[in-house]
Amino acid sequence: MSRRLAAVVAILTAFSLLACHHQSNEHAIPAAKFVGLFSYRIAIDSREERGTLTIGADTAIIAPENGYCRDAFEGRSGSYRWSCAGSGDFASIQIALDAHSSVPSGSWSATHTVTKQRTVCVTYTTNASGQRVCSQFETQNYDVPETKSGRLIMQAVGGT
Repeated sequence: MSRRLAAVVAILTAFSLLACHHQSNEHAIPAAKFVGLFSYRIAIDSREERGTLTIGADTAIIAPENGYCRDAFEGRSGSYRWSCAGSGDFASIQIALDAHSSVPSGSWSATHTVTKQRTVCVTYTTNASGQRVCSQFETQNYDVPETKSGRLIMQAVGGT
């Protein structure tokens, strides 16, 4: 009976070790395909936002020339996202980077408010047939969010 118990314990130990070994390999972060300092540029309408990206083997740090950025989240290994303060009409700019693509690649999206107009009825009357009809219109302004997006323009400035 003790040989059987020893055999069962040995088998369970072997499975546990294999499971732990397999699990730790799944979460390993592969090294970035490009490492170094990169300048980035975002062309939004007639303006530009600029900054630098420092990309390491398993990290990426953004430094905008104006404003600040905070980490939005890290998606799959090597995929980084930041939420940055906007300027001008744009309240915020979202920047995404894939550090494991064959060339440096990223994208951006920015939201700003667009003012539109609509005509609304402000006074109603009842006509001779007993129907309720508009007797006075007014033009009102209202704001809607609009998103623009594009490719992050990146250029190596050293250390690649």
